[in-house]
Amino acid sequence: MNFLKPDKSGVLKVLGRIALHHPRSKQIGVLDILAEDYAVACRDMTMGQFESAAMKANADSNYFPVIKQIREAHAALKESEALCMAGQTSPEPMEDWDAQKHEISAQRARDVLEALRTGIKPAWMKQ
Repeated sequence: MNFLKPDKSGVLKVLGRIALHHPRSKQIGVLDILAEDYAVACRDMTMGQFESAAMKANADSNYFPVIKQIREAHAALKESEALCMAGQTSPEPMEDWDAQKHEISAQRARDVLEALRTGIKPAWMKQ
């Protein structure tokens, strides 16, 4: 984890990765300016916290995340971390593991790979 404060170059790298998810966004043309603004607005976070919050905000939104969304994601991450430290929740995500569904998914992945190799669609795919 990076404990340094966000600086323009570090923020620019994070925003560049986020921009890959939004190729049509008008924000891409001004990433240099945005990086400076985001670094100043999020100076109370560490670089690691900024990166985590930015990625969470990006995952939660259909659009390029704005500073407000990143700050909200940071607050949610801090709250989750505080609950974990207090022992109220576990840090690992609690997933409902279904071995049968997993095997079906794995088989379909193998079918798709075979279809790509041979050029013949699997029977379960829509024609």
